Amino acid sequence: MYYVEINPNHCSWATSVKNLLQSLGFNDAWLFQGVGNENAFIKTVKQRLKDVFIHKWIAAMTNSLDTSNRAKTYLLYAHFRLQPYLINVNLYKFRRELTRLRVSAHRLEVETGRWYKPRANPYPNRKCIACNKLEDEFHFMLECPLYKDIRKIYIK
Repeated sequence: MYYVEINPNHCSWATSVKNLLQSLGFNDAWLFQGVGNENAFIKTVKQRLKDVFIHKWIAAMTNSLDTSNRAKTYLLYAHFRLQPYLINVNLYKFRRELTRLRVSAHRLEVETGRWYKPRANPYPNRKCIACNKLEDEFHFMLECPLYKDIRKIYIK
């Protein structure tokens, strides 16, 4: 006679599927072992997975802003989709710089001020050297007189 050792920490693929369906609100599909129109069900599950992921992503971004000012501007216009500038801006160097600006991978004072040792420069003190205002992405792109000529060329 063979004895099968059951590991309570082991989760079978069936248990994983059951848990996933329950977490997405499709417990009936598991209980009744059927879904009717399979193509429609798969489409609905994919959409629900995407919606749940995006919801968790936004919540994580919002929660991280509660403890840090990093990427504060990003959350103002963050959308989980392909961004048009990635297609519309033809030159790689411009796309790269727009992406860096968008995800706070730049050298504006709002970002570099947090690198100071032993203590970061307080957020309100991260000022532009030209006009003594908070040097964030908005200020850089739309306000600072230092970049007025560049804005005339590239922002219509």
